[in-house]
Formats: sequence, structure tokens, C-alpha cells
Amino acid sequence: MKNNNRGVTLVELAISLTLIGIVLAIGMNLFFFGEKLFSSSNNAYQLQSPIRLTESFISSDVRNATSITIVTVPITPEPGFNYIYLKDSKISHYSNGTTSDKTEAIMVDQNIFKIKKDSNGRNFLSVSLKGSVGGETYEINTDILLNNIVNQGEAEGKAVKYKKP
Repeated sequence: MKNNNRGVTLVELAISLTLIGIVLAIGMNLFFFGEKLFSSSNNAYQLQSPIRLTESFISSDVRNATSITIVTVPITPEPGFNYIYLKDSKISHYSNGTTSDKTEAIMVDQNIFKIKKDSNGRNFLSVSLKGSVGGETYEINTDILLNNIVNQGEAEGKAVKYKKP
């Protein structure tokens, strides 16, 4: 009878531990890369989502306005008019005596509204929204055709006063 009591040698153990260490190091790097990527994507979403929603709100609310004017901040509300304005790094909406914030304090302080005409004489409200959170910056620009506005002078500023039909 042959007695085969062979165990693991020190060299085999060292090679196994080295391979396990390499696999764990690669796994940890992939995990931290994924965590960093998720965090970056989450920050981008937290920045882009309110800006896109605000742009969509402005487009739908202002498109069919019967009167529109760029005004200064702070606004002085007049009966029958709605206002969208940038104040304290937030986009706010004033309507029927109530003010609501459309974004958190993420907006860059700049002129966000500009009334302009195209070569056919149609009036547009150009909206430029730029926000910043955690080193991430996002900007969206859109031109809204003002369906019911004719012969409007060009202007730009941080607040718009308008009347809905």
C-alpha cells in the first residue's frame, strides 16, 4: 500500500493567496468605479431634471400668452398677470397671488429671458437656463414661438410678466 498524504505546499499557498489578492483588487476597483459613476450620474440627474421640468413648464405656460414683457427683479405683481423670474438662484412662478419655486437654489445668476424676432417678424421668447450642483454644470436653451404676440420689442432680463388667454 502506498501512503499518499500529500498536503498543500507553501509555494502553492503563496500562489493561491496572490491570485485571490489580484482578483479582489480588481473587484474592489470595479466596485469603486461603479460607485463613482453612479454618484456622478445621480448628481447629473439631480441637476438636469429640475432644469428640464422648468423649461417644459415655461414653454407650455408662456407659448399662448396674449401679453408679455421682460421686467426687473424684484417683481411688483399686477392683477391678472403671471410672472416667472430668477431670484436667489431659484426660478419662481407667481400666479393669482401665489408664488411657487420651480427649482432649488441651483441656478446661475444671469439673464434667462430674451424676447427676439426672426427674419419673418415672428416673436420668440428665448430661455437660457443654467444650473450648477457639486461641480456639475448643465445648461438648456430654447426658443418659444409666442403664438399671440405681434410687434413686440426686443428685450432681455431675469423676469418675464405675461397674461394668459
